[in-house]
Amino acid sequence: MLKYMKVHWNRAVSSLLAVVMAAGMLPAAAVAADTSAESNPYAPTGSFELHVAGTTAWNGGDSPLTIYKTESGSTQAAAIPTAEPFAILEDKGGGRLKIGYQDRGWTGGTLDGTGWVDKDSVLVNLPDVLPSIAYESDGSKQLAPA
Repeated sequence: MLKYMKVHWNRAVSSLLAVVMAAGMLPAAAVAADTSAESNPYAPTGSFELHVAGTTAWNGGDSPLTIYKTESGSTQAAAIPTAEPFAILEDKGGGRLKIGYQDRGWTGGTLDGTGWVDKDSVLVNLPDVLPSIAYESDGSKQLAPA
């Protein structure tokens, strides 16, 4: 009896896996989210190929980078030391970016806090926003590592 059930169980699992794989081959447009410019928060902005949301960035100055509690406010929430990475979360087109940060630098994991920083003090990882960027090395062009 147990052997009989095991055979049918294997067939049921195999059939389920076949259905899941077949569903994965459906055209992506049939199940894709609306990505029009009006509704897509990750639409490219400014001179970049990709949106800056999700980009790794660093403090571009010599002194700690001030993090403000609000986009237009002057209340300081924290400060990020020079050369410490953080994540850009949002760019609304104004003078500040919404960021996420973690003590001792963001490495792609969880974030300790969020806040707003002045755009002119931020360095971004160019391959994150310009994936087609090429660098010249010894007279030959090379694509940037991802």
